[in-house]
Amino acid sequence: MSSLHIAANRRGIAFMTLSMASFIVNDTLVKHVGAALPGPQLIFIRGLFSSILLLAVAAATGALRTTVTAEGGGGLRLLADRRVFWRSVTDALATMVYLTSLFHLPIGNATAINMATPLVISLMAATVLHERISRARWLAIVAGFAGVLLVVQPAADAFNAWALLCLSGTLLGAVRDLMTRALDAR
Repeated sequence: MSSLHIAANRRGIAFMTLSMASFIVNDTLVKHVGAALPGPQLIFIRGLFSSILLLAVAAATGALRTTVTAEGGGGLRLLADRRVFWRSVTDALATMVYLTSLFHLPIGNATAINMATPLVISLMAATVLHERISRARWLAIVAGFAGVLLVVQPAADAFNAWALLCLSGTLLGAVRDLMTRALDAR
């Protein structure tokens, strides 16, 4: 592996760690503020701040500039793609479902269920997209789900409708991420 690949991998690891920490901080703030603010209002404010942050990052990286391809498409026209629309709808539903469940679950349980998204994506890739998964990856998926169960400890009284709602948010998040694969790379 070249030094450029190693540096890129390290940057990727650092940014992934930072993003996961950001999710935990966000969930903690949502859980704390959710006690005093109505859920829909909190979800709207969170979405507004997320959009502002995303636009700032997109502007800083130059992603807002319109690009024109040889076929004449690009820029804002790419946003009109129905796949982008349905991915956005799925993302919004996943967010609302997860945050609603977060208001009613212990944060550790909600986070553990939500962090199972990559495992669900792997399962969906194997079953829906018929991708081949090695034995080692299957073992990792099983171990990951076992870890989630160890954290959540789904006793009959603790695994309630809110936990099922959280699991629905995780499933929607996995569907959203699989839908992303069908989008134009631009």
